[in-house]
Amino acid sequence: MDSGPFLDIIPTILQYLDLKSLVNLSSTCQFWKRRIYSDLKLWPKVIEFPYIGHMDTDFPRGYKADDIINANIWSALLPPEDPKALEKLLNKMALSIESIQRFKIVEKVCLS
Repeated sequence: MDSGPFLDIIPTILQYLDLKSLVNLSSTCQFWKRRIYSDLKLWPKVIEFPYIGHMDTDFPRGYKADDIINANIWSALLPPEDPKALEKLLNKMALSIESIQRFKIVEKVCLS
């Protein structure tokens, strides 16, 4: 795979994969891992974190946090119970050299 015309079509193939598919493909073998993580153009410049807080217990139970966030009813959402929740999430995301390389190209972080 690492020689000949196959190398010319790799960028074309990879540009059609979403983020989850890229991560899954990179875990199949060392060739794909090196190829995917070394091409920083494949990684997004914006990272969106999920909301890591919790909902007010007085709010009707039929709603999910995602629905509340999409409806912008922020009064029903509370900060995380764990004050270090965001720090723990970032630590989990940056456990590898590859992750650190991807974070270097990030231009914007959104908390949703």
